Amino acid sequence: MCENAPAGYVFPVNQITCAANNLKQGTTLDFGTFYVNPVYSAFWGVSNGFVDPVQGYYLIGPSTFKVTSGDQLYSYDVVDNGVNDFNPVLGKIAVKLLKAGAWSVCETQPPSNHWNANPPCTQISVASGEPANLGYFINHEKQVYYPGPNPIR
Repeated sequence: MCENAPAGYVFPVNQITCAANNLKQGTTLDFGTFYVNPVYSAFWGVSNGFVDPVQGYYLIGPSTFKVTSGDQLYSYDVVDNGVNDFNPVLGKIAVKLLKAGAWSVCETQPPSNHWNANPPCTQISVASGEPANLGYFINHEKQVYYPGPNPIR
């Protein structure tokens, strides 16, 4: 028995998606439970604002985001390379949202030694099975003032 995942869903990594046996008419076999996950619904990047002409934005991380549905029924934290982030690249985030509709994505903690993105929040509209690209959250590097003696006299 081989099946495709329903539209908008994928099989989990390392799950066997095909069970093949020599079935005979009139026999019954239990193949166990098959699970599916929704395809991620939104993705974005985090950068310090510098651009490489070949690679594009330089990615930085980790950072933390609060993702909230427009009706306020669902809200959860997404940490770069954490349990809710489905992109293993530091600075790239991909999330699976629970339903289509309006969502708010806010950066709550910037990468270390960087300012929070300005603006820190963005609103998106997600269609079922159609991932939304939020672009980049730009986090400029903090300029640290060192109060030392004045070298010029």
